[in-house]
Amino acid sequence: MNITIIHGSERKGSTYNIAKLFVQNLISENDTVTEFFLPKDMGAFCIGCTSCFYKGEAYCPHFEQVEPIRLAIEQADVVIFTTPVYALRASGQMKALLDHFSFLFMTHRPNPKMFFKIAVIFSTGAGGGTRAAMKDISASLKFWGMERIYKFGAAVFASEWDQVSEKTKKKIKNRLNALLKKVRGKIGNVKPGLSTKLLFNAFRLFHKKMAVCENDVLYWEKTGWLKNARPWRKKV
Repeated sequence: MNITIIHGSERKGSTYNIAKLFVQNLISENDTVTEFFLPKDMGAFCIGCTSCFYKGEAYCPHFEQVEPIRLAIEQADVVIFTTPVYALRASGQMKALLDHFSFLFMTHRPNPKMFFKIAVIFSTGAGGGTRAAMKDISASLKFWGMERIYKFGAAVFASEWDQVSEKTKKKIKNRLNALLKKVRGKIGNVKPGLSTKLLFNAFRLFHKKMAVCENDVLYWEKTGWLKNARPWRKKV
């Protein structure tokens, strides 16, 4: 099993430690874990040049930073996103990364492998904001074609992991055990549900009727999705 972790902060605080604990209990000896830390591994802001839409993602001015992360996501069975709460939302560096992946939206050129992956989002804050922070990430993932998205938010009432009370840590560990059971039960057994299929077919009609971006339409034609092929009919 391949696991890719994208940390929305270089700070190894509560969010990092909870995700680390989860992964340690999920993996076995032969599994592979690939980690990225933002902004160290991708610190550029999307400049809105639209090159990824009209020319292709290789034309992104930040392609050399973005592409290794995209490949790691593509090769992963489980993709983990972590973000501390920043001003009641996801971290800016996480949003900057997701902006670079807008070409993966079903509006444009979704990767068929995304329909069979598991995503897990972790977020912590000293108080509130975890739901909004995780929603920032899950909104993008749904448009990539991911439906099996698990969220784990926790208010830790502390700024450092070693300051979190033992009572809170115990609750977190119990919740992590429940999450582990859910994720283990779905590994290798993910299929798109009705909501994902409906969204896909809505954009299928869009590309068939509107043909706004030639590069996108050519992609949908090449995949056969404008005819009878569908990404979930054959695992890729």
